Amino acid sequence: MMTLGADLAPRESMGEFLGIWRLIGDAGSTAAPIIVGTVADLVGLSAAAFVMAGAGLAAAAVLGIFVPETLQSQPPNTEAVVG
Repeated sequence: MMTLGADLAPRESMGEFLGIWRLIGDAGSTAAPIIVGTVADLVGLSAAAFVMAGAGLAAAAVLGIFVPETLQSQPPNTEAVVG
């Protein structure tokens, strides 16, 4: 994810952008066990696994739809290497 952040960061404030990017990612890593535990308490551990899987699929769909591709396509190299 840091590569994606570096590709999307504005060149004039890359450090600030990546700092905020990491803050959001680390906050998610901190909150995830609390969220999973709360969901497991409410609906049970097996159901919580399905709820979290659904949340992960929804997040993947959002990334797939709204985040632009950052890989620059290059034409294939057709020159022969003679050595």
